[in-house]
Amino acid sequence: MIDAPNPASGYALPGDAAYQEQLYPNPREIDPAIGLKTYADVIAHFTASSLAQDGIPIDGSVVVTGDTSRGPYTVRFQPQPGFQAQAAQFARMHVSFLDRGCAGQALNGATACAATSAWNPMAGYPVNNSDGPSTWLLYPPLGMPMANHRAVTLLHYPPLAALRNADYLNNMTLRRWAQLLQCVGWLVGRRSTIRRRPAGFACATRISFRRSRFPVSRAAFRSLTSARRDLCGSTRPARN
Repeated sequence: MIDAPNPASGYALPGDAAYQEQLYPNPREIDPAIGLKTYADVIAHFTASSLAQDGIPIDGSVVVTGDTSRGPYTVRFQPQPGFQAQAAQFARMHVSFLDRGCAGQALNGATACAATSAWNPMAGYPVNNSDGPSTWLLYPPLGMPMANHRAVTLLHYPPLAALRNADYLNNMTLRRWAQLLQCVGWLVGRRSTIRRRPAGFACATRISFRRSRFPVSRAAFRSLTSARRDLCGSTRPARN
């Protein structure tokens, strides 16, 4: 069990900057119009998104600093009164999610796969009319709720547009999924989505990668559901 850090005074993300920069999207891969110019900007953006998804209000903005000696990035934010306990739980889950036993497994899997011909077999060729040449990039489920999620959804990958827009939920696949959940009466808010294959792909209509293995999702699922169990004594999703 990881001790709960203090978000107001700042907490270090696991590993060093080089490790953390492999887990977050490269700013050069994100739409410049979004304004994320550095890895610190990217980390702050996805952290703020997770806090908003968790319903944890903060004063000011998320501040992310990096050590010039390439030490770890540090995250700091000030939760509003009454949300300190939830913010501490969020910080603990943030660190746990990014450690080598969880997101690090996705990095190991992607690195191993990238050394084979199975990685991006259509490199250099367009698979749709909007994403350009086929590109595969590691993309863990960033920006999702971590402390107050009421459900965990396991899906196949969303499109590369989710990475380039720096918004895990704003793509046709997940908008449609949210619509279906609402239609059958499930509570859509505070829902964490994880993938069997945590990489961003330029998507054609139907592509199946049966032999790819990215174990982060099992680790992420255990981490997220165990946190939910700690908070509520149950991992069952809530209904309206």
